[in-house]
Amino acid sequence: MLSEKSMQRLLNDKKAAAYLGVSVSSLTRHVSVPVIRIGARTLYDVRDLDAYVDGLKIKQPEGQGVNPLMAMLNAHKTSRN
Repeated sequence: MLSEKSMQRLLNDKKAAAYLGVSVSSLTRHVSVPVIRIGARTLYDVRDLDAYVDGLKIKQPEGQGVNPLMAMLNAHKTSRN
């Protein structure tokens, strides 16, 4: 039997999909993480899901991610000075 602490760390497919913000279908088709099978149950370790998300991170090039309106206003301010 799994302890309560283990159950907080291990998620079924619906909870794992919700944790990642994707559908169950996307989880099973596109998310490549190890699973834990206990009988007919398939469980996902939160630490594996976190590692998967960490692996998706990319650094934006300089200047991207800046609000275009704020950039335009700042450029206008500096050109007037």
